[in-house]
Amino acid sequence: MSRFKLGLTCCLLLLAAPGFAQPEGEPIAGGGAEANVRFLLPPTDQVEPNWTRSQKKHGYVVYTEIYNHALWPKQIPKKSQIVRSVTCRMARNEYEPIQIGVYGVGNSEPLKQVRAAVDIDLPFQVRFIKSSQRTPKAKELKHLGATLTPNLLRLGNTHESIEPGHTGAFWITFYASENAKPGKHKGTITISAKGKPDTTLRIVVEVLPLRLPKSDIAFGMYHYRVTNWMNDPEYAKKIHRDMARHGMNSSTLCLYKQPIRYENNRLLFPLEDKSRLHNWMDSGMARPDMPVMLLENHLINWASGNVNDQLSAEQKQDIAKQYMAFAQDEGFPELLAYLTDEPSLDQPPSYFSWATGWKKTPMRTVAALSGKAAVGFGHMHDVWVVHTGQISPEMVREAWRQGAEVWTYSIAMGNYNVHSNRYRDGIYTWALRLRGNFQWAYFHEERYIEYGVEGPDPRISWEGRREGIDDYRYLTMLEALADRAEADNETAQEAKVWLAELRENVDLGFYHGFNGSSRVDGPFCYPAPNLELEDYDRIRAKAADYCIQLGGDQLDRFTPTPYVLSGAAKWEARPFERETVDACITGLTDSDMQVRRAAAASLAERGEAGLPAVEKLKMQLSDVDVRLIAARALQAIGPKAPGAADAIAVLFDDDDTFTRMVAARALGDLGEQSVAGLRKALRDSNSQVVNIAGHALGDIGPAAAPAVPDLIPLISNDNEKVRRAAYSAIVGIGPGAVAATDALALQFKNNDRPNPYIAWAIGAIGPGAKAAIPALEKRRDTRYWSVAINAALFRIRGEKADLDAIVQLLREPGGSYAREYVGKGLEKLGAEAAPIADDVRDFLKEQGDEFAKKKAALVASLNRYLDKVKASE
Repeated sequence: MSRFKLGLTCCLLLLAAPGFAQPEGEPIAGGGAEANVRFLLPPTDQVEPNWTRSQKKHGYVVYTEIYNHALWPKQIPKKSQIVRSVTCRMARNEYEPIQIGVYGVGNSEPLKQVRAAVDIDLPFQVRFIKSSQRTPKAKELKHLGATLTPNLLRLGNTHESIEPGHTGAFWITFYASENAKPGKHKGTITISAKGKPDTTLRIVVEVLPLRLPKSDIAFGMYHYRVTNWMNDPEYAKKIHRDMARHGMNSSTLCLYKQPIRYENNRLLFPLEDKSRLHNWMDSGMARPDMPVMLLENHLINWASGNVNDQLSAEQKQDIAKQYMAFAQDEGFPELLAYLTDEPSLDQPPSYFSWATGWKKTPMRTVAALSGKAAVGFGHMHDVWVVHTGQISPEMVREAWRQGAEVWTYSIAMGNYNVHSNRYRDGIYTWALRLRGNFQWAYFHEERYIEYGVEGPDPRISWEGRREGIDDYRYLTMLEALADRAEADNETAQEAKVWLAELRENVDLGFYHGFNGSSRVDGPFCYPAPNLELEDYDRIRAKAADYCIQLGGDQLDRFTPTPYVLSGAAKWEARPFERETVDACITGLTDSDMQVRRAAAASLAERGEAGLPAVEKLKMQLSDVDVRLIAARALQAIGPKAPGAADAIAVLFDDDDTFTRMVAARALGDLGEQSVAGLRKALRDSNSQVVNIAGHALGDIGPAAAPAVPDLIPLISNDNEKVRRAAYSAIVGIGPGAVAATDALALQFKNNDRPNPYIAWAIGAIGPGAKAAIPALEKRRDTRYWSVAINAALFRIRGEKADLDAIVQLLREPGGSYAREYVGKGLEKLGAEAAPIADDVRDFLKEQGDEFAKKKAALVASLNRYLDKVKASE
């Protein structure tokens, strides 16, 4: 029994109705190599029931299944699933689906023209489930091969044909408007098939007296591109209405056709995009109280050409104020200034001044961030849109202390999974107290919808997203009602205890060792080990019952509890920006948390100048509200901060992953004194902590050689982030990592295809890595990874012929990426590759100006390489 099942039996359960019964004994979870990994597997080893004479004569049976577990085409019903009535339960302002399966009995020919007709006094929509071939990518599931998987919900009430031994499924969604009559609405669902008798099911939809409130946080989608469908105004309205009906209240505004301009101190906003925003508002897809992200091709985007920070501080202030005035005048939502998308930790110094310049304006800044990037650059953003699975409670608290918010997004949830989308967008988002939730992407690669003639057709994942948002709405409504109740209200106290236990037991790991991108294996991945598929509806039902008991049914309107900001300055260091170091030291002892934090933030901006504050900063590492920003200040002071590494390393004992990530990041800039602490971090249970620690050791360089024994076991770790940590550290350590040669060579040999990161690590060891030469030579060819292989061979044996092979890749690449990798590889080698500098110069002359325009990034890399060679002469 899952831990969530305890204490839930007192509520009116959806699953008590026969229509929502989980098939007894069906194995819904499979094993995996990673701890806590679970999968929803396709049906296997099913047994055909002993059909009755009547069922055989009828030619088919009708059955039901909870929609968290979409019906597979080869699903065989159990007798307990074959019912004559179905029920569902919903609040007003809510959509709620049911799932009906039709399975042929004793037929050797397909069932033809299988229809579902619904008769009830509520709005409804009937769709039929289409399936597609899906080959699992996760290594634990490759043995399944191509699997016919439930996928698209096509508008229509008819399956033209259902093959023998297969299920045809219908997805019926009911809607209760704000003014729908509470109580039980009764009707029928009639299933018919050509040449077969009809089957009529009773349907009871219970409409609760509750009016489900709108969500109080931003739910939206990355739009990606404006497609031809979006260019049709009428179809665009259908898209916007579809998004609104699935719970979206925000989006990303991508300006591709005509970017925003700033000319003669005036902000020029394209009329087309102004019109688009108005359409969003009119359709309900956007709300004035929910921010919208300005995603690309506008004045603030790093990629738009502002790398050199050409705008002055005064111009940035002016642009931000004009943006804000524009939104207010038009009645638009707040426009968030999107900075660099998913920045890596190795940004140039100009990035920091550019980003902080925008952070200091009144316009709020935002970007998608990995967990590592949130550690490094969170303080430069007002909204941190952090990868799902990389968020911890302390990250959320630390953002709040800074006056910022944590949202989440994922690029890997798509097309086929109801329950993982429902979990992520509902219970997971609620448990972490996130302020926004986005997905990539509404229509890129048709991840969540497919364009149909009558409007967007949802994939089952899109339905799961809506159901998760509804879970969130129920839980936040209950939380607010319980908080507003009188102190002696026993029901409110009971509800608070239940909510606290629910939040505490939510598993926040989500991916459980997998790289997030593998989650596109959709139906096979089960992100919540502590939740069974039935528990979602049980939790929602109990939340609804509590809401009614606490008077929620008496409210015509429900106002969510306002989000309270911490009170920190938008640029947290601002209160001490003009103060002396001594004043900052005094501020560290203030009784006000915001004053202590502001003082530490100001010290973090001063670098070595903050050296007199080291002892006070070390003391702040025991202050839970200031410790993380104090660690950043010590990091900024650098290797001259005595004893800083040992003081920060204590944070590795904290239970929260974000705290340990901050500690690892801080140690990376403290030099040799950090090696012992980082060796401890390499043994961390969280791959992000290990990854940061490995890169930090690499930055320390040869002095990190004592960590090599800790790095060797990581080379063959199952997690890619952990392996990358080892490779990065070894690259920095260089010849001192010779003991890792055999492990690297074996890993390189055993990979499905050559891994350039391993090759660079082997090459960094140099002549001491001779044992790896056979493995390298065996995998050398004309594709991009051979750049790293040839570079490694050159560093080991010093033969110009290996450099010549790189030039050959430049002239005759074996793939589309090869030339780009040559540029990056030569840039890494720098003066080491001086013997082929003339060949590279000749190549650039031969290609001419047109090539330079088309391959600007490659030419820039080659020129940087040539500059390094010239500087060494």
